[in-house]
Amino acid sequence: MLNKRVEKFIVEKSPKSASQWLELLKPAIAIDSIINKNTISKFGGVPDVPPNFVYPSHKEVAYTLLAQVGMQEIGIEDEFNVLPRTGILYFFILNDGFTEYPLKEEDYKVIYCEEVNDLKEYEFSKNINKPTIFPEKKICFNPYYTLPSDESYFVTDENEELLESEERYDMVSGISELSNHSYNPGSHMLGHTEDLQGNVAFRWAFNGDIDQLEDYYETTLQYKDEGLSYVNLLQMSTSNHDLDFGQFSGVHYFGIKEKDLIDKNFDHVRLEYQID
Repeated sequence: MLNKRVEKFIVEKSPKSASQWLELLKPAIAIDSIINKNTISKFGGVPDVPPNFVYPSHKEVAYTLLAQVGMQEIGIEDEFNVLPRTGILYFFILNDGFTEYPLKEEDYKVIYCEEVNDLKEYEFSKNINKPTIFPEKKICFNPYYTLPSDESYFVTDENEELLESEERYDMVSGISELSNHSYNPGSHMLGHTEDLQGNVAFRWAFNGDIDQLEDYYETTLQYKDEGLSYVNLLQMSTSNHDLDFGQFSGVHYFGIKEKDLIDKNFDHVRLEYQID
């Protein structure tokens, strides 16, 4: 159900275009930094894992933790009913000193563990080289609403001018303020992505080097149905949380097919990385 304060804000802010804005609005789960909380969920740091957790590595190089989400801590009924209600999602990236954009599938991993008992910070052994550890910051979750960017598949002839206007920024800023969410762009799960350097859903679907395309626009149209089949599993902005992740500072967009998400199959997640 739409938050009445958000609806009221949109109607008062843009009486003539309110119906268009409300139609474009999509619910999401905002992620914000939190201090001095004993939570499982965090950005960076060393993962907290159950016994017998198999730490991911590639060619004897361990992956670095980007984010760890305790699903039971979200405490929000997602309106799409697609997220796991329990367990932990781990988001890893390969930080071997050689990995560069565009990222290949072996350069990142998303792992889901249903077991959440007896969690301990992972202890690296002699059998695996300890990766670079990113700075840690605890996170919390709140209900949120998102609007599509002017780079997305949701742009039509009818709303293009609206999404490219200054009014969109005012809308996003106002909704973020009502939701007590830090936006710059922010971090969130589900909802629309905040595309900064091109259509994120297209990048998920295409999954290749776009610099090699002869006709970018025509190719995006060819992949529209495929792109719209993806769900925003996680949009993570390091700058929004004052995190220095070195060459991986920026915005990470993890996309997953809705059916895979419902089936808890995270083997085919796609990652798009853009610089904010």
